[in-house]
Amino acid sequence: MTTRRHILSAGAAALAGTLLPTAGSAQTLQRNARLIVGFPPGGSTDIVARLLAERLRGNYAPQIIVENRPGAGGRVAADVTKAAEPDGTTMLLTPASILALYPHVYRRLGYDAFADFAPVTKLCSFPFGFTVGPAVPATVRNLADFVQWARAQGKPIAYGSPGAGSMPHFTGFTIGRALGFPVTHVPYKGGAPAIQDLLGGQIPASVNVIAEPLPHYQAGKLRILAQTGAQRSSFVPDVPTFAESGYRDIVAREWFGMFVPARTPAPTITALNAALREAIRSKEVGEGYGRFAFDPEGDSPADFGRDLRAMYDQWGPIIKASGFTSDD
Repeated sequence: MTTRRHILSAGAAALAGTLLPTAGSAQTLQRNARLIVGFPPGGSTDIVARLLAERLRGNYAPQIIVENRPGAGGRVAADVTKAAEPDGTTMLLTPASILALYPHVYRRLGYDAFADFAPVTKLCSFPFGFTVGPAVPATVRNLADFVQWARAQGKPIAYGSPGAGSMPHFTGFTIGRALGFPVTHVPYKGGAPAIQDLLGGQIPASVNVIAEPLPHYQAGKLRILAQTGAQRSSFVPDVPTFAESGYRDIVAREWFGMFVPARTPAPTITALNAALREAIRSKEVGEGYGRFAFDPEGDSPADFGRDLRAMYDQWGPIIKASGFTSDD
């Protein structure tokens, strides 16, 4: 006969299957964990995931398996994480756009950014660069020059971005609206193809993470006219912010963050947060971030949750003003 004692014993056994019972161990989980990434291997999201997975191994779980689940611009990975058991063994590493922007973009979304996930910590953050190429006259050396040139064209100025519905997409829309000239968005499947067309003169401008145009900027082939952070990036300290150039409303900074399924126990989230913040402080992760011009972060779950809500609120009116939606 099943008794209350049997039920409690079974529950304790199930918990022991996830949490290590040994006191004093730095490792939180007894079972292996998986880290879900919504993009193919080799990209920046995947590389950051693998950097962190190595540092979490033996510190948070015996093994951390990076599981690439590309598709639908990162939404497949969010769906997989939402459906997972909330026991700390499934984590989602995602750019901000998937949770902060997509609810405003897609009419049909399989997840709720706030009800289906628990924030753990912000991992890194980065601004975007507004970059021009050889399709723009060489005399255009700063943002004021570009505004004068763009307004004189008498037609919309095309700009590239890594994809429709992304933060660079809507950042470009904001730039055109603030600077006073019409723009046409040209979406690409990733930042690299946009940079190639920028170099080839097929498009005059593009909005990308700083790391993508950086080698070509350093070689003198592209010009980064402004960056979207509140302060200058240490990776391009000679490039002014839009705010410094007189456009204080143009501030955009994306992040990569770690989430777990909603209803994951608070002690597990706290342990994962501590392990991640320790990993972020490591030399290996710092050097890895540097390859992408990412700035290290690491905050509390509560602060991270507030950041997500603030970004969601900030971009909602901008996306609505752009008129862009997707049935995809």
